[in-house]
Amino acid sequence: MSYSLGRAPAISGRRQDPLGKLVVVLAVIALALLLLPIAGLVLSSLFSDDTAAFGLGNYQSIIGSRKFVTVVTNTAILAFGSLAVMFLVAIPLAWLYARTDFRWRGAILIAATSQIAIPGFLVALGYIFLLNPSNGLVNLWWREVGGQGSLINVYSMPWIILLQGLTMVGPAFYFLAPALSNVDGAMEEAASAHGVSKFDALFRILLPMTAPALISTALFFLVISVETFDYAGMLGMPARIDVVATWIYQFTQSSMTLPQYGHASAIGTMTAAILLALILVQMLVFKRGTEAGTIGGRAKVASVRLGKGAQLAALTGFAIYAFMGIGLPFLMLVWTALLPVPQPPSLEALSQLSLTGFGAQFWAELANVGGTTLFITLFVPTCVLLFTIAMSWVAMRTPTLGRTINLVTVVSLAVPSIVIAVVFNIGGLAVHRYVPLFGTVWLLVIAIGTRYVATAHRITENAFRQLNPEMAEYARTAGVTSGRTLFSIAIPAARTGLIFAWFWVALLTLRELPITLIMSNYDLQTLASRIFLYNSSGQTQQSAALSVALFAIVTVFLAGFLYLTRRPRA
Repeated sequence: MSYSLGRAPAISGRRQDPLGKLVVVLAVIALALLLLPIAGLVLSSLFSDDTAAFGLGNYQSIIGSRKFVTVVTNTAILAFGSLAVMFLVAIPLAWLYARTDFRWRGAILIAATSQIAIPGFLVALGYIFLLNPSNGLVNLWWREVGGQGSLINVYSMPWIILLQGLTMVGPAFYFLAPALSNVDGAMEEAASAHGVSKFDALFRILLPMTAPALISTALFFLVISVETFDYAGMLGMPARIDVVATWIYQFTQSSMTLPQYGHASAIGTMTAAILLALILVQMLVFKRGTEAGTIGGRAKVASVRLGKGAQLAALTGFAIYAFMGIGLPFLMLVWTALLPVPQPPSLEALSQLSLTGFGAQFWAELANVGGTTLFITLFVPTCVLLFTIAMSWVAMRTPTLGRTINLVTVVSLAVPSIVIAVVFNIGGLAVHRYVPLFGTVWLLVIAIGTRYVATAHRITENAFRQLNPEMAEYARTAGVTSGRTLFSIAIPAARTGLIFAWFWVALLTLRELPITLIMSNYDLQTLASRIFLYNSSGQTQQSAALSVALFAIVTVFLAGFLYLTRRPRA
């Protein structure tokens, strides 16, 4: 007879359980943190920036603005265009990994994982150094050979779409590869026996059978495309290509007027409502997809064998993706950091290579903003993990409360990073007289932690669900309290999933740009915000040098992540 880990009866009141009470308190605090930005966002959107009157004035102002239609159109073009680029690259990669005997399948996995970890704004910065119309390497070379003007302008919508779409390939691969792997290989064998080619089988059998996974992936990354700030901020704002994320940023960071938090909150509320609807549809599609399973077992060997020509073509395509998405931006950052002024490769440029960019100013900056960045990167995931462990444990043992927790986490996922930053800035100003948090690292930590509690909760919840359902019953029978069961049995048993969650949040914290950018000030900066500001002010060598440092830090965290979450050979 089996028992659910989430429904084990509570220990008699005669036995004290301080750890269990602490877990409940942590879960309640986590819920409050998730509800705070949601309630604050809606409330602040209803107070006029001009008159402080309560009403829908901010919404009327935003919808009646001349930029409204342009911003909505640009956001839609960017979102759907990025989605098209993502699928164009991710589907072939997932197919090569899941359904073929491609010799470099392991390299695909490494590249996809690395791309998830690399901050998008570093990729954007690398392409700025390469294709900037004024001093990008390609355009400098073009003018040296007699060309007029700029050959390529990276500050354009096509480039924003291309680079943002490439960035989403890595995480999309992890959505698509399992779906393609779970289709019975016998179907492709039957198709081959009837003369259907490998590529026809992909489009006529595999993709239609994985349609729920494809639709679910499309909806999820449509949300990501709308809320992403990195490429729109670094490539779109210089060219005045406004989308929702950059419009919110402009209302909070204007140099001509006071921050208009009411307008920013109104945009954020409307955006969050749309994103929440997409998330709910995505969850429904995903649920229906898991219910409609494919009859038959997963193929034990690769169902498609590639010839030498196909192997070479696949390797070439994969190499182009890895070079454009990872290799080229990194090389550009290193090249720019080693030169006093941007210039294309030449013998003269090689003679000017030096470590001047990594001199005293670099190390002073790294000690300042790098120390703050490392503190946030270590502190935030630790606190987030404690909160999400408490949430997941309480949710499993109390089904009614668990449904409330799941509902709140779903709603909070729809609130973009830049909106959370706005809400916490407003809250920090409101309570500054009583609790001086505004402008401190602690408010920044709370904002970033709140942003990733919902994400980490999904991981820890799944980790606890993998445990033996009879564990809690055995512990209860032995007289072990709920708190001791969690800390002595459940956490050690689920440590791999919890380590995964910690590193995942740490990597997301390292690459967080919108929150750090909006909540930073002269005394409070992170590597992400300082790199953005250096690039905006034209200090290319300093921004490139700090970008290389951030690349190195990300690599260390990524290596630790891959090492600690690797599967034992046995």
